[in-house]
Amino acid sequence: MGKLNDCCREVLSWIEYRDKPEVINGVELKVIMKSGQLYYCAMCGKVLGTCPICGREYDFPIILFMDEGRNGMITLCSKCFNKLGLGLKLEG
Repeated sequence: MGKLNDCCREVLSWIEYRDKPEVINGVELKVIMKSGQLYYCAMCGKVLGTCPICGREYDFPIILFMDEGRNGMITLCSKCFNKLGLGLKLEG
């Protein structure tokens, strides 16, 4: 898991978030507008993500997909995903 490059930060600045956050187990999380799309940096090839809970930057984010017709997705690091208490445990 590495820090993001400056080129990656520029790509992340283009991502649009849904106006209303999603609340999961009492935690408000920003939702990326376009469902099912991984964002990656064309300059260095990294898959991008920054954990909205702890701020950890990482190359390959854990994606928490929103379903039931809600358009969007949430990226989390595995540590914060596990803290949400959804009954799943992830390593990484």
